[in-house]
Amino acid sequence: MLGPVRFTHIENCAREVCKVFKVEDEMQDCVSMLQSLDDILADLRGELANLKGETSPQTRDSKLEARSHLTKDYSTLRKSMDVAKARRQISAREKAIESVKKLINQQREEPPSPHAPSQSFMVSSRRQNSQLIHVWPV
Repeated sequence: MLGPVRFTHIENCAREVCKVFKVEDEMQDCVSMLQSLDDILADLRGELANLKGETSPQTRDSKLEARSHLTKDYSTLRKSMDVAKARRQISAREKAIESVKKLINQQREEPPSPHAPSQSFMVSSRRQNSQLIHVWPV
């Protein structure tokens, strides 16, 4: 290469390398954000389960142990370099955190009454001549 074409080529190569590094850096930030949001979400779900009284001390210990060993693997997301997908997952985690926080606030505001009817339902559906759905309180 001769003359100014050589400098244009060097400039273009440098620009492409900078774009790749920028995407890799942004992907690393997204993955670390996803991991921290996963931890927050797991803590909030544990708190919600405790408020609902669904866990015993043995169950809580096993969940903490499982959580420490079970971390999401984002290696395929890192390899794909799909920043848009990572941002969608971050948005989904943020919405899930918001939803669980609302449930926690509702649970704290409304203490369970021993005389309150059960809110669990068993649903059975059959399809023969027409659609039939039965809902029974449990």
